[in-house]
Amino acid sequence: MQHGDLHWKNSQGPSSSQFGEVYYHSKNGLKDHRAMFLQGNQLPKRWHGQNFVIGETGFGAGLNFLSSWLEWKRNRQNSERLHYISAEQFPLSRADLQAALAPWSELAPFTKQLLKQWPRAWAGFHRMHFEDGITLDLLLGDASEMWQNMNASVDAWYLDGFSPNKNPQIWQGELFQAIANCSHQQTTLASSHFTSSICHQLAEIGFAAKQGTAAGQFCKTTNSDIAEVAANSLTEQPVEQPIIVVGAGLAGCHLARRLAEHGQRVILLEQNSQVALGASGNPAGLLKPLLHLQPSKREIFHNIGYFYSLRRIEQLSQTSDQPIWNPCGIVEQPGKHSDNRLASMLQKRPALNLVAQLIPATANQTNAQASSLIIDQAGICAPAKICHLLIDHPSIELKTGVNVAHLEQHNQFWKLFDQQRLLVGQANNVIFCPGHLHQLPEQFDGLLTRPLQGQVSQIKSNKTISHPAICGKSYIAKIPGTSDQYCIGATFNRGELNTEVDSQQDQQNIAALQQLLPEEYDQLKPELISATSGIRATVPDYTPIAGALKPGLWINTGHGARGLVTAPLVAEILTSQLCNLPYPNDLSSFIDPSRKAARVKRD
Repeated sequence: MQHGDLHWKNSQGPSSSQFGEVYYHSKNGLKDHRAMFLQGNQLPKRWHGQNFVIGETGFGAGLNFLSSWLEWKRNRQNSERLHYISAEQFPLSRADLQAALAPWSELAPFTKQLLKQWPRAWAGFHRMHFEDGITLDLLLGDASEMWQNMNASVDAWYLDGFSPNKNPQIWQGELFQAIANCSHQQTTLASSHFTSSICHQLAEIGFAAKQGTAAGQFCKTTNSDIAEVAANSLTEQPVEQPIIVVGAGLAGCHLARRLAEHGQRVILLEQNSQVALGASGNPAGLLKPLLHLQPSKREIFHNIGYFYSLRRIEQLSQTSDQPIWNPCGIVEQPGKHSDNRLASMLQKRPALNLVAQLIPATANQTNAQASSLIIDQAGICAPAKICHLLIDHPSIELKTGVNVAHLEQHNQFWKLFDQQRLLVGQANNVIFCPGHLHQLPEQFDGLLTRPLQGQVSQIKSNKTISHPAICGKSYIAKIPGTSDQYCIGATFNRGELNTEVDSQQDQQNIAALQQLLPEEYDQLKPELISATSGIRATVPDYTPIAGALKPGLWINTGHGARGLVTAPLVAEILTSQLCNLPYPNDLSSFIDPSRKAARVKRD
């Protein structure tokens, strides 16, 4: 998508070339924004120690978001979380955003954090977590479309954006209907544009001007005195019963951690003796986007997950005393794609240049016969270490050696039993996160997944390869924290359920390495050290299955070989659903267990 074109309009402030209007006025910009939007929604006094949701129609230079964050930090009144959702069709580049926010020194600590997580201009949903209990959902795209897609209950609206005479497309009925759908009885609204047309459209969706206040301040007509109402749409109070998560691979560990971070008590059940002993137990794996010649919903989902995973792994790595992440970039060789196809893909789809650049064959050290892609933000993760780090939380209780074989529903509870019919747990909400569906309770019959066995070999070499992470038809990745150890692989055997390490599969991985690095292989002289073998669940449409099957019974599976990309985003979506937090409907529907590709056909 297109960046906003920023230029400075004399002393008035930063201006948009697209719309010919300033983002804010240099002299009183911050003061004006506080008066219009914070005071216009009677903030901060409405927070009252509650969780709160703010919705905005135009992010612009982020001044409203940062000033709200500053006020929240000063006057949060024991409130847990502020969830800020904002749409933007022309996001500023990181450099322009930094320049636009530079004049406001009191916002500098928050600006620094925002710039660190600021996403590339990839259209869609981008969730960012900050200190002070702040979450920002940045919706990159048309405001009407983005807000129509959100499942949210907004407490206060910042109806902001360029003026109707400069940007008439945004101020249409679709936007106001989306606002109505995401509002509740105590929702308030402040607008920077007080025109008769806007007032009329607000009146049609149930908002009226607040008596005795400045122009541009509105409340729902059913609410007579919002000052006495503590609006609270984030009803994420911990329940007496814990949430049970079954399966301690990447999917289960990411989900357990996000639930715990939202105040839930989690019991994590694992059939093995420790976490990440299955397919999530590899010492190294690649975190990279999905690049297709033609755009698809699958690519959109995976790449939104990729950008979210990048932000998540960066934050996790700062809390780890062990190396779990190396943002070294990844060289992707053509494989089945020809040089011309790689070049054509980047030419026809300019958005892909946000994540990949073509390396000409003459400059490619890994294979002089073909061009490659360099994916600069991608890198190498340590999946097993990540799983152990994720469950290190006081609200997560791990129980190993527990094999859940039977389920029974009793009123609002689900009871879990082992193979001997001994009770191993009960809860209102139970989420199964299996690597595959073999020998699961009968309630999961009908889900269409296929087991995919794979083996990753670990080698040692005194020779340093040309790049720490190279992939094609196979891959090699230097294990984080080591200087001479690599993971290579992986084999793929559909329908195989045997997870014993197989020496023949090691040799297949060695042969694949020789094909991947023909010019470097002789100098590598790889020495096999060990291997990991596991089973992944795959789905015909290569998309996870995640959501509620029955009231209180949930599934989270089908991540295949891309769990490093999809597991964090799916955990975020499920946590939002379980804790009544905002989330995008399209991503939730895309992974829904009831979709056609996820179900076995019945005669």
